[in-house]
Amino acid sequence: MTDESEIISAIVKLRRRAQRLSAGALAPLVNWLAARGIRPDQITWAGFDLAVAAAVLAAFRLFILAGILFLLSGVADLVDGALARRAERVSDSGAFLDSLLSRGGEALLHVGAAVAFAWWGAWPGVLAVALSLSGSHLTSYARAQAEALGIDLEEVWVGRGERLIVLSLGLILHFALIAFWVIAVASWASAAHRAWLAHARLTAGKPAESGTGAAPSPGEGDGKDKGKGDDTTASS
Repeated sequence: MTDESEIISAIVKLRRRAQRLSAGALAPLVNWLAARGIRPDQITWAGFDLAVAAAVLAAFRLFILAGILFLLSGVADLVDGALARRAERVSDSGAFLDSLLSRGGEALLHVGAAVAFAWWGAWPGVLAVALSLSGSHLTSYARAQAEALGIDLEEVWVGRGERLIVLSLGLILHFALIAFWVIAVASWASAAHRAWLAHARLTAGKPAESGTGAAPSPGEGDGKDKGKGDDTTASS
């Protein structure tokens, strides 16, 4: 158990370090947008539009372009939260919209990929997409329900950030089928791991340090709000 805790702690620290690095890299863009009065919700919608376009391109089997646009939608998902903090516009409504559209865009990309695989008659690919989508959403749902009961489940092997990177690179570099199977297996494993952790902590009666009894916005991540990082990068 100690070894597992150390591994989970290392994953969380690595993910937070990646957040800090990405925040530093995107700071000039965030400052430029803030200086021009761009609102965080505009970036959120732009990211969703990019994900929708990626889904359409994927359905037409244009995987390279789909991967590029989906990766850019992930960048927008990073920028909107940073912009909200920079402009002091952090809000629950913004967090809800961001989490909802992030999940919606990810789901639509899966649908587009499933259409492409079905067109080719690649039914193992359709199955991989279905398992990837269901596993990804189950991972987020497990955290939301656990935290609604006061159990902190930041720990996750594969969050939204990892899913976005793997799927984008898979589409761009022509190993989409492998990428969807990787996410399918990893997401279901992460969901099972979270379920096990939640059960163990509920049984032990150990409430989360920050548990409030209200369901959080899910989001790698796999959830996030405009005041803290996400599963775009941090959780799912």
